[in-house]
Amino acid sequence: MWYSTVMPNYYWDEEKDALLRRTRGISFAEIAYHIEHGGLLDIIAHPNPALHPGQRIYIVRMGDYAYRAPFEETAVGIFLRTVYPNGDDTRYYLR
Repeated sequence: MWYSTVMPNYYWDEEKDALLRRTRGISFAEIAYHIEHGGLLDIIAHPNPALHPGQRIYIVRMGDYAYRAPFEETAVGIFLRTVYPNGDDTRYYLR
């Protein structure tokens, strides 16, 4: 699946998206939407670059909570790896 506007192309694994919708109630399309509509709080380095080389992490506001979305920049756009809520980021950025 692709989601694109004037921002970079966002893409992701469809099976992972279905898993996230089923288990966490969130989709990659929602994250991309919030990034493009003012919800991007920060972009940070991945805390474990040895295990995840080339990855950075979007911190995205959705409602009253912050989510982390690890991603990689590729030749065709931004590949979103996963999405998960983060209480520490919520306290730091939103409280």
